[in-house]
Amino acid sequence: PLLPDLLPGELAACSGPPPPRRINFLCGMCSVSQEGFVQQDAWVLSNAVVLEQTVTDENPVGEQFPVLAMSLVVDRRLGFFLWNIGVPIFLMVFLSFTSFFIDMAAFGDHLSVTLTLVLTLAAFKYVVSTFVPATSYLTKLDKYVIAAFFYLVLVTMQNLVTCVMYRYEQDHDDSGSTGSTGGTDGGQ
Repeated sequence: PLLPDLLPGELAACSGPPPPRRINFLCGMCSVSQEGFVQQDAWVLSNAVVLEQTVTDENPVGEQFPVLAMSLVVDRRLGFFLWNIGVPIFLMVFLSFTSFFIDMAAFGDHLSVTLTLVLTLAAFKYVVSTFVPATSYLTKLDKYVIAAFFYLVLVTMQNLVTCVMYRYEQDHDDSGSTGSTGGTDGGQ
């Protein structure tokens, strides 16, 4: 390898063709100042810094260069997301239960409640996306919002099926009473 084995707390650096030189790195100084961290209300910045020394892959010319990878740990504050996103979404889903107490004959009212909640949740999801960084995978928050959408769609479908069944029974009861008094199937 290009770099010799280093002792813990040492860093090798090179600036071109000369051989690498050793730089002593004091591990006690490896910390992060949290006073200037702007997003302290939503994120917790760890005090630890993780350093990893590696070497780059060979480039087309056959050269390798030392790399110092520096990592910081940042965690989300649960309270911020719980109170600003989790609770409002839970309340929107909970409000969908109100559609079960609307008169069966008022199909439009059933759908207006559930579809309004679906549209409200869609708009809320758009706002929530500004709070979290874009990732290529689903976070727990994404899964929670998708589950809320899925539940609201299920409630909407349940309202639709229930109202269709109610109207079918109403039509069937009306035609059944007409049939017994000599309606369309009176001759059979």
